[in-house]
Amino acid sequence: MELPDQLLNRFDVKRRKRMDEIDQLPRELRELVHEFNWSIVKAFLDSGVRDARKIRHLIRTVANGAAGYGSGRQLSSGASMKISTHASMELSLRDDLVLSWLAPTEDMVRASMAAVLPYVPGTPLLSKVDKHRIRLSAALRAAKDQGIP
Repeated sequence: MELPDQLLNRFDVKRRKRMDEIDQLPRELRELVHEFNWSIVKAFLDSGVRDARKIRHLIRTVANGAAGYGSGRQLSSGASMKISTHASMELSLRDDLVLSWLAPTEDMVRASMAAVLPYVPGTPLLSKVDKHRIRLSAALRAAKDQGIP
């Protein structure tokens, strides 16, 4: 997905301003930004909550309550939060990262199937791990080529 230079420049200016603002924070708050995301931490700071331990406690309490309300599940310590549109745009511009759907699209399935076609009978056998690695990589490249919905 190609983005116009004007949009990329505007995004870069906003990103630098945001990073400068984050860099001014104490270490404990920067760690929270890394763990959750800037939008969530900034909302607490804007509301006057500046203690990192209180912010972490409030975020986990709200997240666990939201996860438990609809599904009866709790947010585990390794679970991730949803990322912002700005973060997803930044990630999508990197070559080594991709945002994808949990359920593969038709393009992803086709790419996965096509990835192992060169390995026809008579060529060296692939291990299951190698086969899955090749197919998953092809599917994720197809997802990246499709862009973010």
